[in-house]
Amino acid sequence: MSQDITENIGQRVRELIVERLRLSIDPGELSDDEPLFAEDDFDSIGSLEIIDAIERTFDFDIPDEDLTEELLYSVGSLRSYVEMQLSVVRR
Repeated sequence: MSQDITENIGQRVRELIVERLRLSIDPGELSDDEPLFAEDDFDSIGSLEIIDAIERTFDFDIPDEDLTEELLYSVGSLRSYVEMQLSVVRR
């Protein structure tokens, strides 16, 4: 996957997170390794909103067994997952 496509996926994932979690920041302020939720403040509704937005935007379904704490840990974990799924779909 080219670097331009990877950067676009990362930017779009950041935008979706900011939109769905109703954050008052610029998407570019989210770093790849920044946790999406505090350890003691996991937002299940926010998680579902993010998953729904990713599925709709990138046109693939995320199976229940992939919905783990690790997947929803950070921008980077979500970006990596989307990249992996899109590379599998394109094969």
